[in-house]
This record gives sequence, C-alpha cells and structure tokens, in this order.
Amino acid sequence: MAEQPTRLSHLLFPSPRGRVWNPDNFQSRVWRPAMHRAGADFTLYDLRHTFASRLLSAGIPLVEVSLSGKDGLDALEAVCRRGRELRSRRRGRDRAHAR
Repeated sequence: MAEQPTRLSHLLFPSPRGRVWNPDNFQSRVWRPAMHRAGADFTLYDLRHTFASRLLSAGIPLVEVSLSGKDGLDALEAVCRRGRELRSRRRGRDRAHAR
C-alpha cells in the first residue's frame, strides 16, 4: 500500500497532496482564479503589509511586528514610512476637495 503524504496542519493553504505549494502553482491555480472570481486585485504581499500596518495601528510594538515577517525591522520601517506618506497625501487631497 502506498504511503499517504504527511499532512501539515500548520499550512493555511495546503496543496491537494497536503504539502507546501510551489509558489508559481499556487499563484496560477489558487490565488489568481480566486481574485478573478472575487473581482479583486491585490497580492499576498499586499495582505502581509496591510496586516503589519493594522498591527501597528492597534499598538503592537514595531519590534514585535517585525518578528512576524521574514524581512525584518528595516523593511517594516520602510513600509510604515510609505504608509505615512500615502496617508499624508490622501489627507492633502481630501482637504483640497473640501474647499
């Protein structure tokens, strides 16, 4: 009898065989079709940054949030800086439209 692959319970999206997806296969077979059906247009990378931003907004210390990602503190600080720049620009546009 053939041995069944080990199921990894810690995987959010296991492959049909219960293993880690090849990134290209996941994108083409799972992610893009789901985004198309949902009428959405964002990436897993976008979700990761949104999650980190929300953790920071909720008061979770930057050092703790940086430990949750693979890029480390420098990359997370760059994301925070970019988010502040975008919010600042958005506020400026909102003020201009309010006049």
